[in-house]
Amino acid sequence: MFSRWALQGIFVPLLMAAVLWGLWLAERAPTRRQGLAGFPLAGFSLGMLYYAYSGASPFALAWGACLLFLHRREIGRRPLAALAGLLLFLAWFIPTTAVRLAPGGAERLARIAIWSDPGLSAAGLLRAFLRNYLAHFDPRFLFLTGDAQPRHGIPGTGVLLPADAVLLPIGLVWTFRKRQPLAGALLAALLCAPIPAAITRVGIPHALRAIGMIVPAVTWSGAGLVVLLGWLLHRFDAVGSGAPESLRRGRVYAGLLLLALGGLAFNGLWRYGLHARDPIMQVAFQEGDRLAWQAAADRRGAMRLRIPYLSPFTLYHYLFYFQVPPYQANRVFKNDGPVQWFNPEQEPVELVWQRMAPGEALMEWVDPAWLRDERGRPLLTPAESARAGEAWARLRLKPAN
Repeated sequence: MFSRWALQGIFVPLLMAAVLWGLWLAERAPTRRQGLAGFPLAGFSLGMLYYAYSGASPFALAWGACLLFLHRREIGRRPLAALAGLLLFLAWFIPTTAVRLAPGGAERLARIAIWSDPGLSAAGLLRAFLRNYLAHFDPRFLFLTGDAQPRHGIPGTGVLLPADAVLLPIGLVWTFRKRQPLAGALLAALLCAPIPAAITRVGIPHALRAIGMIVPAVTWSGAGLVVLLGWLLHRFDAVGSGAPESLRRGRVYAGLLLLALGGLAFNGLWRYGLHARDPIMQVAFQEGDRLAWQAAADRRGAMRLRIPYLSPFTLYHYLFYFQVPPYQANRVFKNDGPVQWFNPEQEPVELVWQRMAPGEALMEWVDPAWLRDERGRPLLTPAESARAGEAWARLRLKPAN
């Protein structure tokens, strides 16, 4: 379970909420026992956040440093609880870091990081980082276009709803004007969340690597909705002044509920229409992978298949679609059957293709369109894209002469 969990960026918001809950307990808990549990909960959850999604590791470290500064007074009042939280964080941090610093542990980052471009100077790296970082605060990305990669959203829509353009600023201002708990922690999360995406050069702006932005955004939008609702109740309090107060408020609530339901219905139908025009738009290359691997599996035994080993994803797909039990995975690379594996760094794919006999098949990878620069040039080779887990598989059959 934990190995699968470690691949999921969707756990980032949940673990962030657990960190914030722990900080709230440390700061505002009604009982001493609950207050003592705050920092251990926050430290444990932050360490799990560091482990759960490798793309969020830089965010977890940066946000954690900010939280230490913001809550230094509470730490001074509860030093033993803070120490327990630190030890729980290190319990996740040390083994996870050891694995990622081991050979191959950070292979994907090494291939897509901004410093992997040998032509960039120190000043160029700083400019690339700032350009990538600020791209995640572009209103077009937030409310209009979103992430260009189909699996990270619905093309043609922003990562936030149009209503958030109004509600979010209201909630942000209100939380600081009213000195609400965790206002600083939420702001720190928003500012630190784009860091993991900013240090990469592929698919910027990148919604998944900056997924930590969603927690403060949703929190402030929710606060903005409450503030706006209170303002509307006050404005329309005189509606039906002869009726009881509960009835007047009920009318306002009912009107706002109908308005919200109408907006949700419109938004849902609009997004459904986008999906209806292109049913696999969100799983473009995953669907390509499925079709290619399923076609190869359906022809097992009837043809010889050549597979370049580019990343663990290649092996995972093979084991799944060819229904190979995991305990037999060590036999996969023995090449004693119709499936032959090769290392494309030692044997170029095109050279293997030339040597293949008619009727044999090659599993190859296509560079997806969203991994291109503003001039349409590929940012990565197909092999690099496959290693980064971004490529689209395709089964290529060698025709008869």
